[in-house]
Amino acid sequence: MRRRQSDIRFMTPKRWAVIILLGIGLVLMLLNLYFQWARSDYVREEREAIRRVKAEAGLTKVESAVKFVWDDIVWIIRGEREDGEDLYVWAFADRIESVHAEEAYDVGRLRQDVRRAVPDASIIRIRPGYAEGRRIWEVYYSREESDVKRHYYGFYAFEDGRPIETYRLPARSSG
Repeated sequence: MRRRQSDIRFMTPKRWAVIILLGIGLVLMLLNLYFQWARSDYVREEREAIRRVKAEAGLTKVESAVKFVWDDIVWIIRGEREDGEDLYVWAFADRIESVHAEEAYDVGRLRQDVRRAVPDASIIRIRPGYAEGRRIWEVYYSREESDVKRHYYGFYAFEDGRPIETYRLPARSSG
């Protein structure tokens, strides 16, 4: 007995599942390409800064690279020379500055100093930077004030951890 034309279903549940999975895969692939494209300038700048610092400061191993924007755009790269010397290198557009890592104020001590000075602070990040013509540690933290979460940038001297300046950011409005 022959089947009727109306009995044969072209789009079976199995075919729908395959089409949906292919669609999801395509969307994920396009999202990945978009995020790669969005980060491409940053990654290119980072690679160029690392290449330049390796050539000019003699670093053989790079531990971290941080882009810092305040008065100028500067890349701060922490790495090691072939002789094992640990350095922080500030790469400006026109020059580089190197500091031995042991000359830097200890991040752990800085964290303790900030917690002692601002006990209710929730430290989000500590990173090296350059502002107002000097090397700094930037401490980004938040704290509750009158049931409002406020964020702060605290600048501390890179060499000895002395407080330089604290910037209070405006609270976000909910309306």
